[in-house]
Amino acid sequence: MAQVNVNMNNLKVRLIISFLIVGAISAYSQATIKSTNYNVDGYWGKWENLYLGLAMTGTYSSFVIHDHDKHPSQYGCKITIYDYNENVSKKENKRRRKTNEWYTYNGTIEIILNEQINTTRKWVESFGEFFSAYNYKGAKGSISTTYPAQIMIAPYKKYPETYNIMFDGYAIGFILY
Repeated sequence: MAQVNVNMNNLKVRLIISFLIVGAISAYSQATIKSTNYNVDGYWGKWENLYLGLAMTGTYSSFVIHDHDKHPSQYGCKITIYDYNENVSKKENKRRRKTNEWYTYNGTIEIILNEQINTTRKWVESFGEFFSAYNYKGAKGSISTTYPAQIMIAPYKKYPETYNIMFDGYAIGFILY
């Protein structure tokens, strides 16, 4: 009888550890960005489809955008959302989808500049294709600039897909697969 209790306790511990690992992995993930857009001088451009792709890695409240071929630590920008609410009710999500009411949060955006893309405007205008060999965190000559940001997320059914990030009189937008 003592042997059965020990085995049951071991099974419980293994199950708890498995659930914790799965939960931690699902909370931190990577998604592919399929389209980008930007706003300069108050005008949005057209959505550009990405063929080589960018990746968004992190959580819904803190993530980096980087080239698919680079490690997440070699990011081109980092977005942090303050007070992100991941427990929105199904009823509230449905109401927002019906009225097209976006979720709005405050946060920050850290962008990486370099010798060629050396102003915020140039960075915004090149968003979606700016991850050259020199334009990422840790690259030679790169510098980091952080701005307060307003982050807007389009209404969604299961997971956020469309983001608009407004900062310093500019904005970038992207859609996830």
